[in-house]
Amino acid sequence: EHLLSFINLFDQLVKEKSGNEFHLWTVTGKRMVGKSLLALAYAKDGNNKESLDFIESITAEISTQTRLYYEHSVEILYNIGEVYRILGKIDKSKLYFEDAIIEMNRIADMLNDEDRNLFFNNIKIHKTLKGLAS
Repeated sequence: EHLLSFINLFDQLVKEKSGNEFHLWTVTGKRMVGKSLLALAYAKDGNNKESLDFIESITAEISTQTRLYYEHSVEILYNIGEVYRILGKIDKSKLYFEDAIIEMNRIADMLNDEDRNLFFNNIKIHKTLKGLAS
């Protein structure tokens, strides 16, 4: 319920910020990660339809607004993979985990050594993905 109110709030913010490209980018990315968390929560509660509805919404946004999700791109892809894993759709889950690993490595390649070390070792999802990749 709290996450759903989060989505409603960010839907309103997206409308309000549509005239400012930077703010639109920021709130849209946060809304997308919020949707991925809500999809994960629904999947864990066994509400498969609601979970898949949010996943469909996110994947539609990614394909039309790719740069809007970059701040949370690894987390969004990881959460989608987790949803599919929970729902027993292992092949789809693996694809999204692979995409998250590719995205994580793409970002890491742009960082200096010190920042790359922090990026890989101080973020739980990144540590999990590194384990999946090995």
